[in-house]
Amino acid sequence: MKRMRMALDWTANTNHSGFYVAQKKGFYEEQDLEVELLTPDMDDYALTPAKKVELEMAELALCPFESIISYNTKMQKFHAVAIASILGRILAR
Repeated sequence: MKRMRMALDWTANTNHSGFYVAQKKGFYEEQDLEVELLTPDMDDYALTPAKKVELEMAELALCPFESIISYNTKMQKFHAVAIASILGRILAR
């Protein structure tokens, strides 16, 4: 089973519910994944999700797209790729 750590962007809330539901229903295990969800309160909000990836404390981060832009401007770059976006929008008619 492959271990994967995902750093969440905030204390667990409705934006993260899909990750927790998938974990509870065993969807990750079905794909041979052991997923650990890391919340920022675990380190008293000391490190951003992207910083946790940079320090190899997590393989994935749920964070603002601006984090990817910022990390690609650093002198010591690390490989960071935005793979998805969570966006909610109300359409007015």
